[in-house]
Amino acid sequence: MNTWKDSFLYTENEILPVWVAHGNIRWSEEENGEKKEEVYYNGIIGRVNAVTGEML
Repeated sequence: MNTWKDSFLYTENEILPVWVAHGNIRWSEEENGEKKEEVYYNGIIGRVNAVTGEML
């Protein structure tokens, strides 16, 4: 099963979310200058740091 970090595609300048197992990703507004995203995972809404892929 994919981990959160496995769900991100690493590029030179940024990390792009490409897939979350059994869930969907939707970008959210920037908060305090830090881009975050909302993750719908098995019906649970979670927050993921767009850079590290860690749950918030």
